[in-house]
Amino acid sequence: TATLTDVRGEHKLWNHDWSGPHEEIFSVYFDIAQGVTSSLGATIPLVEAGLLHREPTTDLVAWRSCLEGMLALGSPGERELRAAANAFQAAIARDNLLAAAWAGAAECYRVADERHIKLDAADPLQAAHEAGTRAAELNATLPSALVALAWEAMRACDLNSASDLLSDAIEAAPGHAQAHRAMARLATLRGDLSTAIKSANRAVALEPFSADIVNESGLPHALRGYPEQAKARSSSVVHRDPEHFMAYFHLGRYSEQL
Repeated sequence: TATLTDVRGEHKLWNHDWSGPHEEIFSVYFDIAQGVTSSLGATIPLVEAGLLHREPTTDLVAWRSCLEGMLALGSPGERELRAAANAFQAAIARDNLLAAAWAGAAECYRVADERHIKLDAADPLQAAHEAGTRAAELNATLPSALVALAWEAMRACDLNSASDLLSDAIEAAPGHAQAHRAMARLATLRGDLSTAIKSANRAVALEPFSADIVNESGLPHALRGYPEQAKARSSSVVHRDPEHFMAYFHLGRYSEQL
């Protein structure tokens, strides 16, 4: 059963029940997407409708492992990151053509590099590049794979390639917060602080409870001459996550600037 409710008026906008074998789960995904968008007066573009109809795998055990990895990846802790990496590897072991699992693995290695967490790879950025490349080969529209490749390109100072990858990621998924966050960093590296602030604010609007996104969003504001705004963002992260070391680092930078 799936229900869309307007909490302001406390009434149902859309409701539907399904009964069938687990193998029909991907058609249920499409029904939900179509039902929700139509009830909100929107339409699904033909390209996205075509993507929604694609079944990512025929192995539902692999898909379940992939979903478990996505869920764990949404948590900030080191233990959850390791659990996510293990889940994606389990999915790949069952179906090495599952692009979403490769993209998830790439994101795990990218996050591990960013947070200085050791996984099973000596060079997490290289591992992210390999997994992201494989995901993109299997499905060139997966934004998480493109974002992982873009981060690796930025670290290699290949800003043009990073820009192309992030543009493709945002075109494929305009609501992908990490793509906008990476675009903000790219614009900062290029000195385009107006674009950086716009992209950073968009990322925060999409994921307002992501400590990494909110904390980093203050940097272009500080560089533009608004350290008070930047400090407020990092302070909010510390209040929610007292062990977020990068938030303290940024607080020190902004306090020094003030």
